[in-house]
Amino acid sequence: MSLLRAIPRTMLASYFVAAGIKAIRDPESLVPAAEPLVDRVVPLVKEYAPEQVAGYVPENTVTLVRINGISLRWWAARPWLPAWDAVLARCCWPAR
Repeated sequence: MSLLRAIPRTMLASYFVAAGIKAIRDPESLVPAAEPLVDRVVPLVKEYAPEQVAGYVPENTVTLVRINGISLRWWAARPWLPAWDAVLARCCWPAR
């Protein structure tokens, strides 16, 4: 990766990592913004998802904000963890 791509990529990823950490540490500050979405989406997911999956969907907004924070950190840090992609490829996806 060239230096001209690495620097902006790092700057962009740092925002998502910081937002993810904030969501994990202090989810209550983000709950009012997430509440309308949770009120609409969770019933739809529980209605249309298979029964095996619908039972695991959390209804608590704080939990969903934390899950979102974890996913933000993961996807923002993922380009800097190329070795982890190899581990996922070996354990989670079958060889073709």
